Amino acid sequence: MAPEDLLSPALREAERAIDEQHASNPLFNYPRASSLWAFLAACEEHFVRQAIWEFEDPQEFGGIYQNRALADNVVNFAKWPMRWLIGKCSGDGPAAPGYDPERYEAARQMTELADDYLSFEAAFSYASWGVCQLHLDGKRIMPSGAIREDTRYEAYDRFQDVKEKSETLVSMADLAGLVAPSLRVKGRTFSYHIGPKLVRKALEWASPAFDARFSLPEKWELHQYTLGDASSVLQLLWVLSSIHFAARMMAAAQGCMGLGYDRALIDTVRTKLIGWIARYSGRPPEVIERIVSDITYGKAGVHTPDIALQPIVELEEGRVVWAPNIVIHSALERNLVVLINRSPEGRDAYSRLSRHRETILRDWLVRELKSLGYRCWWGDVGGWQPPLDIDLAIVAESEKACLLLELKSFLAPADVREIREKGEEIGRGIEQIRTRRELAHTKPAPLFTCLNIDESYQITCAVVSENSIGPVWIQCDDVPVIRASHFMSRLRTTKTLRSVMNWLVARDYLPQEGRDFETVEVDITIGEWTLAWHGIKVLGEE
Repeated sequence: MAPEDLLSPALREAERAIDEQHASNPLFNYPRASSLWAFLAACEEHFVRQAIWEFEDPQEFGGIYQNRALADNVVNFAKWPMRWLIGKCSGDGPAAPGYDPERYEAARQMTELADDYLSFEAAFSYASWGVCQLHLDGKRIMPSGAIREDTRYEAYDRFQDVKEKSETLVSMADLAGLVAPSLRVKGRTFSYHIGPKLVRKALEWASPAFDARFSLPEKWELHQYTLGDASSVLQLLWVLSSIHFAARMMAAAQGCMGLGYDRALIDTVRTKLIGWIARYSGRPPEVIERIVSDITYGKAGVHTPDIALQPIVELEEGRVVWAPNIVIHSALERNLVVLINRSPEGRDAYSRLSRHRETILRDWLVRELKSLGYRCWWGDVGGWQPPLDIDLAIVAESEKACLLLELKSFLAPADVREIREKGEEIGRGIEQIRTRRELAHTKPAPLFTCLNIDESYQITCAVVSENSIGPVWIQCDDVPVIRASHFMSRLRTTKTLRSVMNWLVARDYLPQEGRDFETVEVDITIGEWTLAWHGIKVLGEE
């Protein structure tokens, strides 16, 4: 029996109309290769315009790397137009790169539509899952429920993302200085030379950023290569993309017509790319070929491709392109692991990586906690039947305090489907720690024996997550959920476990609306339909 549809027929009809709005875009009248080129170039234009607008001197464009909101938005909204264009454009005709006013405008309109479509996708998905409600007021779609009433958890994850994902920034002006000697500008195009000296210096320049972006063990085996193999390829793609963007912005500053639009994308032959990476990575060409194939759009057995996961696009047989800033601003290591999980042969490898991540998180916490003088314990509490494990217990004898933690380590969610899946994982963690807390209350002796504590200790329970704390609909009043880095930062600052335990119980770790952020009402329109949605506005310098 099919599950009951939580949306009314009228709402489903509105959803169908919204889903088809893209079909009227003139970009579908062009050959597929030309339309894909134009759309990816339009994505790049968002970054170019932002760089030009923010800095009087276009060569001083290092701050573009700090604009995470723009980057996340472009990387996320590019998903749907790529699928639309590949599904509906004719495959006939070679790619025609470069500026064409009608195609340029159509691609620009497509990016605007895709940006708006993300909010409609979220609203209808959440309503279909029953975690928010939608109702119609004429042509206005009005959401309600916890997702609109309590935005603290959404704001928390966004704030922490800014702190934790603000990778060590590197100065694009420094990279521009490395590229400048070979830059040549002619009319609407520009060129530059990439040799061993530039690649070596660019890799050194990027090293601080790589330390933050690539943190998983290189020896981990994926399905046909190691994570170290893949990281070498991804890092060279990142460097090549950064060099190209630096060259383009310098060319724009030197008067290149159209701000270098005609070379918006990196456009090359697949075999040449593989050979170039092999030269500078030292990895076997056959391994590189497999990795490049995996991160090529629609390859690796992926039926619902995403440009964030597979940024290389094969426009024609053997000819590949990519948008530099989609590579620059993607979480490349994270996306590769997600991609592996989407291929049938990679799911076993993904399961192994997931199990390892929790161990890595615990080991990091233990090292940090021991440096602060706390005692740690983890393992099965044998006296409980059936035996249950404690992921991590933190004991402070001098304070008579004990904090029991359920640890969650998964890849941060990037779209509404992943938000739901990872939220369910946090929900399971909440229920797991609740069970252990109940046993600690009703049958404490086995726990006391394992931890060498007694009834005089204050015991608190919480869930500590490496990434997201989950959406509002999985939260509960009696179990706090906090990011691991935020938890450790607070503990280092306060230096007392009891104060941190009380801080968690009081939910003081969450941002407060009116003090830290505002929920801003936003009307988003596609066609004749308007969604009354919301955004988060940060208040104050912090």
